[in-house]
Order: sequence, then C-alpha cells, then structure tokens
Amino acid sequence: MKYECSNCGYQSIKHYSMCPNCKEFDSLQLMTDDDQSSTKMVKISSSSKAKPAKTYTVSELSKNLGELHRIPTGVVELDRLLMGGMVEGQVILIGAEPGFGKSTLCLEVLGSMSNDETPTLYASGEESERQIGQRAERLRIDNENLHILSSKSTNAILTTADELHAKIMIVDSLQAMETDGVTGSQGGSAQSKEAAYLYTEWAKKNNAMVFLIAQFTKGDEVAGSNMISHVVDTILVGESDNDSKLKFLRSKKNRYGRTDEVAVFVHEEDGLKSVTDPSGYLIGDEPVAITGSAMSIMRDGIRMLPVEVNALVVESSYSNPQRQFSGMDSSRSKILVAALSKYADDDGSITGGDVFANTINGIKITDTMADMAIIASIASSAYSMEPKYRTVWCGEVTLTGRVRGRSMINERVRESIRLGFERIVVPLSCKDMITSHKGIIIDYADTIHDVIKLL
Repeated sequence: MKYECSNCGYQSIKHYSMCPNCKEFDSLQLMTDDDQSSTKMVKISSSSKAKPAKTYTVSELSKNLGELHRIPTGVVELDRLLMGGMVEGQVILIGAEPGFGKSTLCLEVLGSMSNDETPTLYASGEESERQIGQRAERLRIDNENLHILSSKSTNAILTTADELHAKIMIVDSLQAMETDGVTGSQGGSAQSKEAAYLYTEWAKKNNAMVFLIAQFTKGDEVAGSNMISHVVDTILVGESDNDSKLKFLRSKKNRYGRTDEVAVFVHEEDGLKSVTDPSGYLIGDEPVAITGSAMSIMRDGIRMLPVEVNALVVESSYSNPQRQFSGMDSSRSKILVAALSKYADDDGSITGGDVFANTINGIKITDTMADMAIIASIASSAYSMEPKYRTVWCGEVTLTGRVRGRSMINERVRESIRLGFERIVVPLSCKDMITSHKGIIIDYADTIHDVIKLL
C-alpha cells in the first residue's frame, strides 16, 4: 500500500497530513494497483538491441534553423513578455489566482490571431459554449475562424483540433481535463500529467501553439504535479492585488527567451488592457513630499517602475516592538530596520517603536536598490521629518550601515526626470558614473546617517 502526493508526486508507504516534500496539506492519496504497477521500472534485456537513432551536428542545425520566427499575439504586453511573440510548437502554461483574467487574456489572443490561414480552438472543461460566447461578445470578438468547444475529454479535444487543423489552441483548464485509459481523479496528479504530455506532443507534432490555463498553489507551483513544469516550454505566473487595478504577468520559465521581463495589464470592462507606461497608476496623488513617504525607481526586468513606500513608526505598547511589512520582503525589511536602529537611531525612537511599512497600489519590491526608500520613509516617520523636495531614493543598504549599488543608475535618473521629480539621492560610489542631467538635483549618500541628513 502506497500514498502519492497529488501536488508533487512524492510517494510514501505512510500517510501524512502534510506532504514532507512540498508541504501541501491533505494531498497524499492512496494509490491503486494500476498506479503502483505503472511506476515500476521495466528491466531491459542486455541482449535486446534498438536501431541507432539519427543524430545531427551543431553545424548542420545552425545552417538549417536560421533565425527564430516569432508570431505576434496582438496583445502588446504579452508580446513584450514573450520576446516578440509565440514560436511554432510552443506550449505555454499560464496560472494565477481566480479573477486575474487568464481566460479573458487567452480569448483576446485568439480573437487577434484567428484568420483564414490560422484557425483556432478554445476548449473549456469549466464553462459552457454559451458562457464563453458571452465573454467573446463583451470583448467585441466576432471571428468565424475562432471555434469554441466545451469538453473535459483530452482525446475529444485533440481529435477536434486535428479536424479543424487548428494552429492555436487554448485549454481551460488543465486540472479539468480527463484522459481515456488513465486512472485517478479529475485534477489529480496522473490525469493532469497525462493531459499535459498529450497536448505538448500534439503541439510539437503539428507545429501548433498551445496555451494551458492552470491552477497554481500558494507557492506558484502547478496544482496536480510539479512534473508538468518540466513538460511545457513557458510558464507565466500572474500577480494581482485587491487594492490595485494593475495586474502583473511574469515569466517563470521560457525556453525561447528571457525570464526577467514583466507584463502589466489593467482589468477594464471590455477585457485586460496592456499598460505600456504604468507610472500613472503607481505614483501617489500627493503633489508635494509628505512625512513617512518615500519614492524609488525599481528595476523589474528591463523596465523601470516607480514605487512608493509609506511608513508609520509609533511608540510601542509591547515589550517586543512590532515589525510589519507589506509589499516587500519581510526578512530583508527587518534587517534594514535593525541597521537603521544601530547606526542612526540616536534617541531610540525606532528601536523601541512599532514599525509598519507598505507599498502603494499593490506593487511588490523586488529590487534591493529600493532599500534607501524604505530607510528614508521609516526615518521620516520616526523623526517627523518632512522631505525638502519630491525625492527619489535609489541605493542598497548594507549590514554595516553603508549605501551601495550602481545598477542602471543613469536609467533611474532619467526616469526620475521624466516623472517630474525634483531630486534623486544615489550612492556616493555612483558619482563617477552619473552623466550630466539637467532638471534634477542629484545628492549622494554614503551611510545611513547621510540618508537622514538629506531628508
């Protein structure tokens, strides 16, 4: 008797309430005899010989392949994320929490790419044809080459796709699919894996493009089996926040390009709209600098995003002061507070006070060059110091209380000028890198003490 985790495929003869491998609760399921027999390794006789497979040299492949051809999806931000568009035979797994707009985005892609030479298929195991049709009407999609199918059968969907000679297919969702001859419950490890294998095999065989919409766990892993991540070519993960209209789509894996890019969308009544310049959504409404607030220019991929940090420091009523952060790495933020307390907190306001900090509009700080903005906002609140100018703070703070960092500093200065800020504070080590910039004051900080002096 064996148990298998439906999330990661871990097997054990003992049942656990939490999987020892992926830490998912209530995911271990009793394996049937068929499941156990399928996992046994088959011994191959040494006397059996297979025909040698054909190999290719790198030179032969370089001559025949040529430049990689990308097909634009018609969605500006998605094309940015995919380095210009999709590649024939590419299988993309897209996942996000409910309400992100995965189905809407995929339907928009089909509406844009469908034509006489490119028939497409939207196969859903969760919604009826009528529901999908209503969404298409809301998105103002009217295309005779876009076919809708409501089915949970992987075999039926692939047969239909072959009959239509579909070049692009959407499967919504992977966990709703059932495959003939495969045991296990719908959405389980065996069913999800087999469906992913079959759709990927079909895409490669027909040089077609496939979007697999999937449910993700809290750790941004594919629900059903982590092995699915190794089958597909690209994994896109959506992030959203109830406090913001913006939705971010990031590439977690991409065999055809980089994974350091981000796509930004806003959910409107008529679908997900690309946001090529998200600055207007990310900058607060305050025209002047205010106490407890600091701005930074954060690098996300090759894009520069403004991020506003708000902080509140109050006298603590607990023996152990509270430290709470939202929109930033909690562990790193606590280290910054500790450094600020040691090297610049002369009156103990921060050491003995409760410190709260968060970002505005649901954006998450992923760039250490925003450290100085976190420090500046906390110090501004603790000492009730209102910044002299509308300032951008860019620099990484070390455990020794120094300010460092030189990454893309001129790009951050230019973005600050474009957004109308009056001053930018950067690390002193960047002084020799800064080219002349008109229209903005540039100050330099070498230590945390310098940051507080420049408030």
